[in-house]
This record gives sequence, structure tokens and C-alpha cells, in this order.
Amino acid sequence: MDWLLALWMVCLASPLLVWTYRRVRIRAKRRPKAVEPSRGFVPTMPRRGQSVEKLLADLTRLERDFARLDASDAPNKMMRLRALSLAYDDVLCECCAALGLPAPQSRPLDSVDRLQTECDLVQHGLTW
Repeated sequence: MDWLLALWMVCLASPLLVWTYRRVRIRAKRRPKAVEPSRGFVPTMPRRGQSVEKLLADLTRLERDFARLDASDAPNKMMRLRALSLAYDDVLCECCAALGLPAPQSRPLDSVDRLQTECDLVQHGLTW
């Protein structure tokens, strides 16, 4: 009689195990993988032909988006803030290139480098 109970448990447990395995596999496929940028990231294809006015409009927009997202309770908030920071850093470096200023080489920019770059741009007449 014990073998009959064991056989009955196996018959009930195996479909449950298969269903659980399939659910986990489907969720793993749907979940996006976090992408961590490398420390020495330098964009290989900078935007060429951008006017300084367009770059300043981008800086204003990115800064406004960062403040809006920082105050919100959006899903994946930290990843979105990180992406906005990287985009902001790229536009700052493009502004430096447009004015002929030396751009910081390390990416992502830390707080001090970002502030120094912003100060350099303001000293050369850019405001956003």
C-alpha cells in the first residue's frame, strides 16, 4: 500500500514540477538583463554637425527629465537616472568639443568632473 501512495505522489508532483520549471524559464527570458557600462566608455560615434544651441537644448531637457524622474516613483528609477546621467555627460563632452575645450576622458563622470566641466562651459558663455 505504501508503494501505491508513493506512485500517486509522483504522478501528482511531476506535472507540478514541470509547470514550475516552465514558469521560471519564461520569466527568466522576459526579464531584461541589467547592462553596466564599462568604466572606460567613450562613445565611438559622436554626433557631428550639432549646433551649440541644439546641444544646450539637450542639456536643458536632460536636466529637466532628471529632476522629474528623481521626484517620481517610477519603476527602475535608478537605472533610468543612470541612463540620464550618462546622456548628460555625453552632451557635456560634446559641448566641450564644440567649443574646443578639453573634454574629460573618464566616463561616467564623477560629481567633481561634471561640476568642473559645467563651470568651464559657463565661463565660456554657455548657460542652460
